[in-house]
Amino acid sequence: MYKHLENSKNILISGCGGGYDIFCGLDLFFNLVDQGKNVVLGSYTFTNNKLLMKVGTKIDQYCYKIDKNTQFDEETYIKNLVKIIVPPADILEQMHYTREEYIQANTLVNKFDGPCYFPEYNLVMSLAKHNLSIPIYCFMETGIKQLTEAYNKVIEIENIDTIILMDGGTDSLMTGIEKDKNGKRMLGTPFEDISSIVATFNCSSCVTNKFLYCLGFNIDRFHDVTDENFLCNTANLIKNGYFVGSYMLNIKNESTRKYIDVFMDCNPANSIVNSHVIAAIQGHFGDYCPEWLRKRDGVLNHKQYIHPLMALYWIYDLEGVHKNLKYDVDKLKETIEEYEILQLLKL
Repeated sequence: MYKHLENSKNILISGCGGGYDIFCGLDLFFNLVDQGKNVVLGSYTFTNNKLLMKVGTKIDQYCYKIDKNTQFDEETYIKNLVKIIVPPADILEQMHYTREEYIQANTLVNKFDGPCYFPEYNLVMSLAKHNLSIPIYCFMETGIKQLTEAYNKVIEIENIDTIILMDGGTDSLMTGIEKDKNGKRMLGTPFEDISSIVATFNCSSCVTNKFLYCLGFNIDRFHDVTDENFLCNTANLIKNGYFVGSYMLNIKNESTRKYIDVFMDCNPANSIVNSHVIAAIQGHFGDYCPEWLRKRDGVLNHKQYIHPLMALYWIYDLEGVHKNLKYDVDKLKETIEEYEILQLLKL
């Protein structure tokens, strides 16, 4: 199951969909470290940019490194937060924000688990408990051209020869044309995934191996991603030689147990995807909600669909995934602003 990585020496595993996607790569990460591979981590971050710029090491205008030397006193930082002044309603409308969205975007307070949303820092600290000093490169939301440049900086610094994008869920396989019978688009949350796929596909030629991993089959059902569309797109990739393989995470494996331990150490209520994957690994089935998720608003209002296939890694050659996209990828790779991406994705 690691044959496609046997010649890889310096590997970047990067969460492509934002937030906690990088945690979905921890089982793979621990396996590769045990094989003696040099592995660093990346994340399309949802952490507040002001916080990253304050405590992280600047790599690029849109990339900051978090590592064991990062100095962050959460309690002090929260106390020093300046009260947010919310603009009037008409200004918020022009900015395309609700009042709640503006406050969320301009503070560090997280309503789910713990006062400060900073999963990359929590992950670095948790890995240190396993005697691993691993940097995490945080990629900020920006145009794809700058995102590509940020990836190239990391590739140069770490001498990367292999990139693995890690998607928590399966919406990264949506090509852009998926619709239901009424014409509603069934794409999940494509902005971050497509940005990461196009950026890494177009990054330095020094990277000879590029892959996409998906973990969490069927988890995107609440974001209008159907099993049929995912499996149809997978079949197309199989037909054209771009499907690498798959394997299931197993709690009997040390790497899987370490993944669970680290995730549980990092405010687990912040990630429905990883929580459901772990529930599947533990053998739960059907309408089951992990205890730590029950504090999240709205979670218990929906029936859960836990099943074993949620714990399956699906592995693809990134070239094929990129080739399958029905968007104008030539225009996407040149985008400077986020709104340009939104326009091209027709979101």
